[in-house]
Amino acid sequence: MSLLLVRFQGPASIPCPAAGRMEKGNNPVVYFKNGVCYPYFKPVRRDMRRRRGVLIFTVMVAFFSAACSEEPGIQKKKFEKPARAAQAVKASLAAGASCRQFDESLQKLSSEIAAVKNTLTSKKEKDLLAAYSDLSAIYQDSLLLWKYKIRFARFSFVPKGRIYVGQDVEPIVMKYHFATESHVYPSTQQYWKSIAEDSIRIIWSNADSQFKVIENITNY
Repeated sequence: MSLLLVRFQGPASIPCPAAGRMEKGNNPVVYFKNGVCYPYFKPVRRDMRRRRGVLIFTVMVAFFSAACSEEPGIQKKKFEKPARAAQAVKASLAAGASCRQFDESLQKLSSEIAAVKNTLTSKKEKDLLAAYSDLSAIYQDSLLLWKYKIRFARFSFVPKGRIYVGQDVEPIVMKYHFATESHVYPSTQQYWKSIAEDSIRIIWSNADSQFKVIENITNY
């Protein structure tokens, strides 16, 4: 027995007992058997559409995640002057600079750091500038101790090789956990404290470590 299949692009338009169940868009096929028509609905591949939608969504999430995770790098040219100024401070100490010369080179570093502040465009650049600022602060701590050493060296009550701990020096003592010695001022019987003058070099050692931090941020 022959079987006749007829495909319709829209709803069935011929008399058929089951034509009422045909829905537009299902691309129905009607076949005739023994003079009777029977509708056959081509199954919609919803599982394939779902998989395609999940795939597109996954690709979009991956794309936007990668775009958000890409942090702009560092424009090293911006930091050329702060880098040179920092190396100049370090070189001056290695060459035996005086306190005044050290102060001048440190002022140059501070001005170069300030000049870069308003040109930053990424988090990495801000981190790098913060590292240079920390370096400058470390050197400033040593400069203050150096000035105290010179200022109080002429007073006989301060033992040789010690630095008088004044009110300005106390935060530095706490910051670097320096050991102190207690003394009594003979004429007033008042107590005061001192730290070893080697504390200055300890701070310079901290500055050397900060240079490594700067290098890591710059290169990685």
